[in-house]
Amino acid sequence: MSGKPGVVLGQPGGEIDVFDRFTNNTVGTFQTSTFLFAGWNSTGGSAISNLSAASNPDDSLEAFALGLDSALWHVRQDRPEGVTFLGWSSLGGSFITEPAAAVNADGRMEAFVVGTDHALWHISKTTANGSTWSNWDSLGGSLAAYPVVTMNADGRLEVFARHTDNALWHIWQTVPGGSWSAWTSLGGAITSSPAAVKNADGRLEAFARGTDNALWHISQSGAGSPDWTVWAPLGGEFRNDPAAAANLDGRIEVFVRGADDGVWSNVQSSPGFSSWSGWTSLGGSTDETIAPVITLDGRLQLFAHRFDNWILTLAQVSPGQWYGAP
Repeated sequence: MSGKPGVVLGQPGGEIDVFDRFTNNTVGTFQTSTFLFAGWNSTGGSAISNLSAASNPDDSLEAFALGLDSALWHVRQDRPEGVTFLGWSSLGGSFITEPAAAVNADGRMEAFVVGTDHALWHISKTTANGSTWSNWDSLGGSLAAYPVVTMNADGRLEVFARHTDNALWHIWQTVPGGSWSAWTSLGGAITSSPAAVKNADGRLEAFARGTDNALWHISQSGAGSPDWTVWAPLGGEFRNDPAAAANLDGRIEVFVRGADDGVWSNVQSSPGFSSWSGWTSLGGSTDETIAPVITLDGRLQLFAHRFDNWILTLAQVSPGQWYGAP
């Protein structure tokens, strides 16, 4: 495998779908229930970027990647929870980063990519679960890394990216599924793409590596608010883009690749609370970003690449509890 298993999605029946790019640039996927692996299936196609994916309202998964022509290509499951995909098709354009994908409040899938002009471009389905897409539209900006997208408490999508000035910038829908704000800087001096996730109280929180290689975070002042707190350090020394997810009880947990190449985690002391537990080693040896997903029974499960290109996975022994963690 090549790159990161950045597409890890849970399905209603409890299956977890993992997508990855093989060393020959073709894309494969496997479906697993915790540690029961069914083997790899090829989706065909050729990708030059890591992948992104999201679930349509009918629960069919749709994956996105840059093709050999630098256009955005996508592929969709033939049915929810299936292992067969319908074949890759091009959405056009010319881009320089891996995409991000999300579903609007009205059920329309939307994809975001950084163009050769370093602006953010987006395209969306014209109807929920449909197969027709809008034209590409530029949201402007001057971005230095791939975007990440999440949803506000009121259903408005919000996109974050590292700017060419190495600050974190964001842009958001002014109404759910509607028009977009102007880009706004959140400041900071970051050296990674961010991770963003929603607190239990509805506030978005973003994480990124600083110039000191420690992890830093910043959050909305209130659910959906345009105002944000100041940056605060979480310490540590890390080598990669962070990943974040919410535990079953609402506590955000953030994951990084440490200086020892192992997986490290830090979790909120209580849901939405600004106090954090401190860094805990989860072991392993990975050369890429960690991709978390929540299982049907509420446990977080992690997927990451080992240096030998095998995929490493680790699951909580019970919701919110890792083996050997205090």
